[in-house]
Amino acid sequence: MNAAFDWAAAHAAARAPKPRQCNAFPMRLVWNEEKGKHDKYFAIPKGADWHSYKAPESEMRKAKNWGVTIPAGLVGLDLDLYEAGCSREAVEAYLGCALDWDAALLQTTASGGHHYMFVVPDGVTIKQGSKIGKVPGFDIRAAGDGLLCTGDKYTVREGLGDALTAMQTAAWPALPTVAIEKLRKVDHAPIDTTARAANDDGLPEWVRDALNYIDPDDRNTWRDVTFVLHLYDAWDIACNWSRRSPKFDADAMRKLWASCKDGKSGGVTLGTIDHLARAGGWAGPQRPAPRSARTPSPDYKLLTGTDVQALPALEWRIKGVLPARGLAQVYGPPASGKSFLAFDMAAAIAGGHDWFGYRVTQAPVIYVALEGEGGFPQRTQAWCRTHGEPLPDDMRLILQPLRINDASDVGALAKAITDAGLQDAVVIVDTQNQAAPSADENSSEDMGLILQGAKKLADLVGGVVVLVAHSGKDEGRGVRGHSSQHAAMDASIKVSRDGAAREWIVDKAKDGGDGVRHGFTLEVVRLGEDADGDAITSCVVVRDDSAKPRRKLSPGEQVALKAYVTACERGLCRGDDSFAGLHLEDWRSVFYELSTADNYQAKKKAFQRARGDICAHGHMSVDCDVYMPVDIRIRERGQEFMKLRSQYRKGKKPPGDKGDTGGHVPEMSPDQ
Repeated sequence: MNAAFDWAAAHAAARAPKPRQCNAFPMRLVWNEEKGKHDKYFAIPKGADWHSYKAPESEMRKAKNWGVTIPAGLVGLDLDLYEAGCSREAVEAYLGCALDWDAALLQTTASGGHHYMFVVPDGVTIKQGSKIGKVPGFDIRAAGDGLLCTGDKYTVREGLGDALTAMQTAAWPALPTVAIEKLRKVDHAPIDTTARAANDDGLPEWVRDALNYIDPDDRNTWRDVTFVLHLYDAWDIACNWSRRSPKFDADAMRKLWASCKDGKSGGVTLGTIDHLARAGGWAGPQRPAPRSARTPSPDYKLLTGTDVQALPALEWRIKGVLPARGLAQVYGPPASGKSFLAFDMAAAIAGGHDWFGYRVTQAPVIYVALEGEGGFPQRTQAWCRTHGEPLPDDMRLILQPLRINDASDVGALAKAITDAGLQDAVVIVDTQNQAAPSADENSSEDMGLILQGAKKLADLVGGVVVLVAHSGKDEGRGVRGHSSQHAAMDASIKVSRDGAAREWIVDKAKDGGDGVRHGFTLEVVRLGEDADGDAITSCVVVRDDSAKPRRKLSPGEQVALKAYVTACERGLCRGDDSFAGLHLEDWRSVFYELSTADNYQAKKKAFQRARGDICAHGHMSVDCDVYMPVDIRIRERGQEFMKLRSQYRKGKKPPGDKGDTGGHVPEMSPDQ
């Protein structure tokens, strides 16, 4: 009898009354290369509620993995022991007591984590959450709220049979009273940013903590809070909060969510959640304590023009892209490859190798991996195998948590770097969000603390700090969060993706060259096989300018290009025997004719925006207000226009011209 049949039988038996009632349903695991672990997905019909879904035995026989609800009277502790800083001792130190880990062990997960089950008294509500007590990789799965995956690649402790039956009938150890009191207090971690990337775009980190102080029993409160969470597509958070009420009804929750309109919340905002939470005793978002004393004012030195010219020239780590000192950013949407690109850049700087054709000045690099750290051994191995050499000695990795907005963490990291003798270092923090998990990126105050910490770190190590960040929901508006961060950057690299094609662009470089685009792909490297015979893989960055994503032109840009071609057709292009481009004013006048904007000012702004975007994305080059298209097809059209104008000058009618020469194109010199 195979494992799938055993599980199907256990699932059928679970429908009969048992001391602990829980449910099992099929799931599937998909390996996420960037996170370095498996993503879990429900394998149930669309719209079904996993809490109550009863899978047919045929489904259970086919499935390799199952989700299991936590029954009443139990609480699950999930420890990802492969994460740096996660250990039984760290959890015990937070809870203030020892735990009977061996007796509580349920199973070992596919990624190497452990699931433990403990008994809690009836009526005790344990709050669930991620990274409890700031212990990385420590999650609490409370009754009814949590689920565990089991099945293929999951090892149940010997003697327990299967996980479903064990959770229903096994004699689990009791969770100590000290731990229960600790977990019953409002002492929760901020939003799980891994889940946030999938389904709560831009939601401030303080919201989940605030929800612990809001009672969902009141229908009006439940409706208002759900409306606000819908604005941020935070379905999971809304459901988990709503289930704290004994009145929770899955169908009513789905209907309310479906009734919410995108972009509208009926007048309620995040301020509503803030108000309700404070009425329930919430003290507001925790922020780092302010400095106790003001830094003494510096002695200002007044420089003449000669003094300024005598100052040292700007030093580059990557010439024209990344300065040797200051603050920089690499940003892009999820799965764009920004972390792989940052890792590749780090290795090039540490080794002193040219990067995408740019000259590199060698320097030590410290890569702080805060997302997908479980996949870095494979990522490092893939890079070494592809390049045929080990990682440079001057490249160091840190897999421990870092709070960039905490002065003590910044000081400790700077001391570790300088004590190691790594001077003028490049510090890459991947990602900015994980380095400030409790911060509201949209808040000017919180963003100011992030930037202050990053600048302080750069000053202490005498180098440059590079923050790897996410782009906003609207990628065209740049990096996610408060606008002050882009202005504070000395350099910025934007990463984008269209299918397998990826590219990075110098979005900002003080005294460097903006707007230069470079294509690349992520090449999958097979590293071997795991114990089950499945392939172990990772990715490396491969330069490929032919792989640049094709960007769609905006409606304004399409009008601008049409105006350009129309102006050339009218003979306004420059040059005698060869096409030399189109002057700004000639282009502008035709654009104003074609534009449907209401007034002169609107046409002016539309032309400025379209012209700037066309040039920024490499479609046009400009010299002395004369614009030349980069697209060879438009240039060829320009050559045709030049031939037509030459025929008019000689008094010949071009092919297809039935009129006389009275309307020919007037004489025009390049200087007009």
